[in-house]
Amino acid sequence: MAFVKITKGPGGTHRNTVNVVPAIRLGSYRNETGRSVYVAMTVALVKQLGWKITEGEKRVTFKMSINEGVGEDAGFWLLEEDPENGYALGAEKNKSQSFSTSIQYSKLKHYVLNDDSVPIAEIEFDIQGNALLVQVPDWLRYNPQSYKEDKPKLELTPPKEEKKKSHPTLSVVTKNEDVDEVRLNRKQRRLAAHVLTRAMR
Repeated sequence: MAFVKITKGPGGTHRNTVNVVPAIRLGSYRNETGRSVYVAMTVALVKQLGWKITEGEKRVTFKMSINEGVGEDAGFWLLEEDPENGYALGAEKNKSQSFSTSIQYSKLKHYVLNDDSVPIAEIEFDIQGNALLVQVPDWLRYNPQSYKEDKPKLELTPPKEEKKKSHPTLSVVTKNEDVDEVRLNRKQRRLAAHVLTRAMR
């Protein structure tokens, strides 16, 4: 998936970085169900993005999709609102300041865990319209072998050589080599006249 390419500014931070602490946090852990990535976002940031929040009796939730950066966008994830098929992040109603969820490691297609016991910590991000571009931490490494860019194949074919038209030739075969006079029928005479005309041009 193509992302908007972001260049690092002084101090290694991205331009237009929102200074909400801690706005987005990532961590990893292992339990009986396997390895997982923990994701947390503040309620204030979700409201700033304008993402739809669903209020239940005890909890509030919203859904987002995670687009893994590949190729030139390796090392970044693009988080977008996805009410239909996204991951649900929840928070306790009127008590919690952050939405959170756990994503099974097996769901990731292009990133591998260098460590499955990482304390949750803030990560850098940029707001891109109503989406978030986040910088993936070092413990979540991009696997370049998982993605092959579809490049058009260039087929080089040698130019076709134009075949030169061969001039018609006339050959007369006689049974008797001692015969001085060669007799031609009408078809042979026409062919002979054609050959002589082409030769004189």
